[in-house]
Amino acid sequence: MIVMTSLPPNALPQRRRGIVPVVVLAVLACMIAAVVVGLAGPAPVFKEGGPVELATAAGLFALSAGLAVLIARGALAATFWHLPVLLFLMAGREMDWDKSLLSGGMLKSRFYLDPGPLWEKAIGFCVVVLLLWCMVRTLRHGWRPCLAALRHGAGWPWATGAGIVLVVIAKAIDGIDRKLAPWGIVVPPDVVDIAGKSEEVMELAFALALVWALWLWRSGDRT
Repeated sequence: MIVMTSLPPNALPQRRRGIVPVVVLAVLACMIAAVVVGLAGPAPVFKEGGPVELATAAGLFALSAGLAVLIARGALAATFWHLPVLLFLMAGREMDWDKSLLSGGMLKSRFYLDPGPLWEKAIGFCVVVLLLWCMVRTLRHGWRPCLAALRHGAGWPWATGAGIVLVVIAKAIDGIDRKLAPWGIVVPPDVVDIAGKSEEVMELAFALALVWALWLWRSGDRT
């Protein structure tokens, strides 16, 4: 979602106003997180395959399709083909396609080490390579335009950055009891419950942040 264009002489104040909706989004995310933390007991809306997870996947699929259309129409340079592909793969991961489409989780090392069909391992390996390649291309082709946009007060890099921070935190607390168990740390069930709910909300906020970033960019909030 990055195309380098020139700024008109009076455009800088307008670009800085693009940060306002990002602040609103951050406040909204904090409010939602506070509600989640305050929840007690089971909440089906946050379960695997529930409404929150489906909304996250739908947002990522919509973003992927939208960016593909922009590339097809020439509004976004074809160099950024990796963005819709990456978002599509992330949406598929949200839908657990990495586990359900094959006999094991293609993102797990044991899938390739344990006995199993060679053709499944080959498909999984190709998907993992594609995912990593898209991530590398995103960093390689995105950091310069992001810095240029920040220098001109654009808001979309802030929205994108906020989304990335949220998804990193979400992945860090996903299965926190399982991750800390090898260190002898026992996480109370209520903390695991809150972490799971917070993870789902932060992943949804990540998708919304990217939607907001694309909206800002399409609204002229670019360099």
